[in-house]
Amino acid sequence: MIPCLYASMEKKFDNNGIGKMADAHSCVVTEKRNGSFELEMVYPADGIHADQLEEGNIILAKPSDTGRSQPFRIYKIATPIDGKLTVKARHISYQLNFITVSPFATTSCTGALAGLGNHAASECPFEVWTDISSSASFRLSEPSSFGTASAVSTARCWTPLAESTSGTDTPSSSIITGAQTTACISSTAKTSSTSRWRGTLRA
Repeated sequence: MIPCLYASMEKKFDNNGIGKMADAHSCVVTEKRNGSFELEMVYPADGIHADQLEEGNIILAKPSDTGRSQPFRIYKIATPIDGKLTVKARHISYQLNFITVSPFATTSCTGALAGLGNHAASECPFEVWTDISSSASFRLSEPSSFGTASAVSTARCWTPLAESTSGTDTPSSSIITGAQTTACISSTAKTSSTSRWRGTLRA
């Protein structure tokens, strides 16, 4: 797939946006388990749409031959060397790290997901939901970023969301999805089976 460039506010990714980055010399996505999920692209300074490669804009690219296309937000563009730009971008769900969530407590998995959004100090562009129906005690004891509260690391299993205070701990997976966006949360919940939380990036 040829990487595609979008404006910073794009959320649907249902068209070609600014346009295809057809002149890319290379476009490599690096994923580390429980770690980074980043893109690096080498692009000619005089290539098509090169003048619209700006920090904050989004590049849609496949992380692998079989994976779904993922959006990466540009955070650095290196000074041209030999007429080539080096563009670095992070998966769009890193945005969760800049949303502060106030302390709260709840007694259900549904409440834990809803609480993250309801107690966010600024608008959260992600909507989340869950199919976990069992009871559990969750507590966020101090203000944290949405990303820290859910131990966010894009497209990976993350560390516990909150404390579970009774019963037998069973890890359960969670998913945040938005258009082409996918991220995974890991939590400790009192449940007899693995279930999923899901969400959608608001249009």
